[in-house]
Amino acid sequence: MSSEPVTAVDILRLRDGKWLAEKDAVVTEAEIAVVLNGHELVKLTATPRHLSELALGYLYCGGMIDCIDRIESLDVDETRGKVYVVAARSDILNECPGSHPSDYPGDCSTDSFSGCSTDCPGTTAPWDIDPLDPNDLLKLMNEFEKSCHLFHETGGSHAAAISDGKGISLLREDIGRCNAIDKIVGYCLLNHVKTPDKVLLISARASSEIVGKACRLGTPILVSPSAPTDKAVKMAYERGLTLIGFARSCRLNVYSGFDRIKHFHSRNRLNIEE
Repeated sequence: MSSEPVTAVDILRLRDGKWLAEKDAVVTEAEIAVVLNGHELVKLTATPRHLSELALGYLYCGGMIDCIDRIESLDVDETRGKVYVVAARSDILNECPGSHPSDYPGDCSTDSFSGCSTDCPGTTAPWDIDPLDPNDLLKLMNEFEKSCHLFHETGGSHAAAISDGKGISLLREDIGRCNAIDKIVGYCLLNHVKTPDKVLLISARASSEIVGKACRLGTPILVSPSAPTDKAVKMAYERGLTLIGFARSCRLNVYSGFDRIKHFHSRNRLNIEE
């Protein structure tokens, strides 16, 4: 298995009525098996980079591990496309279909073992710093978009990043929108990154599965350039998450957790009814 995120292919390109024989860069798609305590739990379709982060983030967001201290060993076999995880305890390991590993495309699904469970534990931590200026969030999204180099090269990837509200702290790209977030989660676990004062930025729409992952990560603010779903908005309200959509150019919509955004901090000024 190639570990390169980009593959060069031969194409015919039509430009201004003329056909040209050229090379094109396409994102690499690999099948990655996550093996937990000897059970092949799932096969993820992913970009073959940061695989240890991917596996840990997937397991943590799915509620199969609850902290990094329970991981006894973590080994990546890039040649075979497998990540071997040995955990001291796994709450649902006995329920996993070890002899019938599931296929997971790296995008969010409602399957019990999708790694995007909306029922997994995790309620957003309180926001203990000053409310953010929406203009700063829009600047962050602009920086985020410019930093998605794999997407700009191939047009075939999603991205996720965390920020301290001032700049991008960490960014991951993958062909799967959930994979990109799982890699962020995995990095934070491996490096003991505290997230109660962080913002999670994503390139995809905000579904309930994405909100569940944001809550599991513990970031109080989730920002998307696209639309949320109704279930995502409901879940964000219930879990105390600030959910922001359509954050691009000079506009954004705040769907929940209004008090973390500076413009919404004064209810009297906005005449928001209780």
